[in-house]
Order: sequence, then C-alpha cells, then structure tokens
Amino acid sequence: RQKGLGSTNIMKIDSSAQVIFEHGVYDLDIGNYDSALIFIDAAISVNPNKSYYYYARGECYFSKNDFGESIKAYSLAIGLSVNYPEAYYNRGMANLQLGKATDAIADFTRTIQYNPQFYLAQKGIGDAYFVLNDYKKCVMSLEACLEMSSLGEARSPKTILEIYNTIGKAYYRIKNYPKALENYRKFLAFHPNEIPSSFNYEIGNIYMNIGKYDSAHTYLMRSYQSDPSNGYVLYSMASCIYLRGNIEESLKWFERSFKTNALQRSFVDHRSE
Repeated sequence: RQKGLGSTNIMKIDSSAQVIFEHGVYDLDIGNYDSALIFIDAAISVNPNKSYYYYARGECYFSKNDFGESIKAYSLAIGLSVNYPEAYYNRGMANLQLGKATDAIADFTRTIQYNPQFYLAQKGIGDAYFVLNDYKKCVMSLEACLEMSSLGEARSPKTILEIYNTIGKAYYRIKNYPKALENYRKFLAFHPNEIPSSFNYEIGNIYMNIGKYDSAHTYLMRSYQSDPSNGYVLYSMASCIYLRGNIEESLKWFERSFKTNALQRSFVDHRSE
C-alpha cells in the first residue's frame, strides 16, 4: 500500500490478511485465546482497516478477562465503523466488569440507538443502574426490556429469569415489598429449584415486612439451613420469632446473631425502627 501498489495487489494483500484472520477466529472459537491473538494481530498488521478484526481482538481479551485491553480494541473497531452496535454492547459489558457503570450505560444506550431491539443492551442498562444503586431507573430499564419483542422472540428463559431476579432485588432495596414479592414469584416460576440462600433471606424479610410471619419463618429457616452462621439471617429469624409472639425463643436467636459479630450497630438500629 505504502509503495503505491495497484488494486490487484492490494486485493491479494487483503485476501492474505483474511486468511490469517480466519485462523485466529478458529482459535477464538475453540478457546485458544493466546493463539487467536497472534493470528488476529498479524491480520491487523497486514490490513489495519477492518473494524471486525479489532472487534475479534476485543473478544479475545474479554474472554481472557483483560477488560481494559478489550475496551481499547472495541474502541478501535468503533473508530473504523461508528455504526457497530455489537462493539458498543461488548464495550459496555467490559466497562460494567470494571465497575464503570456510567460508561457502560453510555455504551448500551448507543447500542440501542443503532439497534432498537438489542434487548441485551436494554438489560445492560438496568444492570448498570443497579450497580449505581439507582433502583428506580433499574426497574424502569428492565421492565422496558421485558416489553421488547426481540426478547420474546429470543425465547431466552435464562435472561428473563435474571431480569425478574434483579427487578425483585431493586424493589426490595427501595422497600416496595409487594412489587418485590411479585417479581420474585415470577423468578420462582422460572427457577423453582436450587434457590440461593440470599434469595430465601430476602423473601423471608419481605413476608415479615408485610405481616405474613409464618411464610417469613419458612423462608428464613431455609436460608438459615443453607447458611447457619450468617448473623443477618439469625437476626431476621429472631425478629420473625419475636413477631410471632415467642419472645423467650427470639432472645436466644438474637443472642446467637450478636455472637457472630457480623452485625453493625447501624444495622440493628435501623431494623429496630
């Protein structure tokens, strides 16, 4: 190129770069990321004008959990092709992995500008707002994702499951317990088995806050059985037992919770209000 070769020779150069690149893609597909990077970098050195070469480079680094390098590669891909929703999305995911939730939201938003039905980007916005503790915007974003036709067409129960779980957690944190329970029930409909301890703990506290102490006790007991040394679970069990009217038994649970030294005074004061 620099010597002013004709178009025929340029095409041969580009073809050789593509052959090298395809070797890299093969290694990327089978998980040989270091080998894939060698081929992809070689292809870039031969033809540095292909945006998807840099995108594949970003994929390699993302798979290696080197999110900083993956962001650089995705940015180079975007520099060559501004209308590249997949590169924006993956750069957003890399930013989210690095805790840069605001940057992630910007990338996911740009993704949707170029592809309004990119439901994973809409989900990413909600997840990023959750990281930022902006639970109202989190809920709005995720509920918008559930309305997207592309999500229904994708038939991805795992994605829907994650959305209901995050919405439930967001409502739980803003103390909208009826809405939290509604979404957790939808989560349970998709995922009835292998419920994590934290999930039972939150449902137990929801039932306790809406005055359904027997249901609260059932879920908190499940949480306790999964994590018997958790001071927060023990404290909630004590509170539930107290509210059910068994004061003497609740004192034993309170004592056990305090012995774990897990509880901060601010937590106890807050829970006592």
